[in-house]
Amino acid sequence: MLTRKPRDVRMGRGKGAPAVKVYPLKAGKIIFEFKNVNEAILLKALKSSSLRLPVPTKIVKKYDKRTDCIKGS
Repeated sequence: MLTRKPRDVRMGRGKGAPAVKVYPLKAGKIIFEFKNVNEAILLKALKSSSLRLPVPTKIVKKYDKRTDCIKGS
């Protein structure tokens, strides 16, 4: 959480009011994980939500060799 004081305020008197929420993301971090969801609807939702995120995103599917299917869809 970043705080900000108004302009033309003297030093001291504590921190300013909360202004922005920040969460540091490292490369390769999984943001969303889904299970048992229709794949067409899921892809549409993920593509539209990735446009609103301030970081580049990638949609990944996990393949399960034992069941010969895609996990999470």
